[in-house]
Amino acid sequence: MSSNGIVSSIQDFDELKESGFNENQARGILKLLSKDAASKEDLKLATTELKRDIETVRAELKRDIKEVDTKIETVKAELKKDIKELDTKIETVKAELKKDIETVRYELKRDILDVKKDIAVLKKDMIIIMGTFTVAILGSLVTLSKLGLLTPPS
Repeated sequence: MSSNGIVSSIQDFDELKESGFNENQARGILKLLSKDAASKEDLKLATTELKRDIETVRAELKRDIKEVDTKIETVKAELKKDIKELDTKIETVKAELKKDIETVRYELKRDILDVKKDIAVLKKDMIIIMGTFTVAILGSLVTLSKLGLLTPPS
């Protein structure tokens, strides 16, 4: 760093900021360096202030990191809880579906048996009806034959 006027002060200021000092710190350092009467005590004081600022920033960063870690753990716990709840809901739905499927199977089997019974009854009824028609037709043919209205084919 040089002390040759305003241009070099701006360059020095930029160099200090690039080195990691904040704006206030860079101005303070340049102010101290620009004094002709800057003493070792002034430099010690500036160094002490810089160290204090660095420690403050470090402490703030540690606190912020702890807060972020705490938030991460909270979110993880909430997500784990949500996942468990979803797993429970899935199992409940599975059980309900299984129960519904079994109910439908039972009802279908029962309905099939009912239809089979109905078919058996209908078969018996058809046999009775067919038998009755057969007897009626035969009786009609016999009557027609006795009346001479029915002649056998020649």
